[in-house]
Amino acid sequence: MTDQTNLSDYKQQVSAFFDGRTNYDNDITYRRAIRLVELTPLKRKQQVLDVATGTAIVAIVK
Repeated sequence: MTDQTNLSDYKQQVSAFFDGRTNYDNDITYRRAIRLVELTPLKRKQQVLDVATGTAIVAIVK
């Protein structure tokens, strides 16, 4: 096998893994998001950039 074939197989495996996850936002995720927001000492008019947190549930909670 070539490196390109291995990379293609790997990409397919990663894609299949994430496609199989149909429910990212569940009760545990919401509780963690709410707690994270509560622990963040934001001041009035401050903004938050939600980077690489998956479904952006933290941004939605706030």
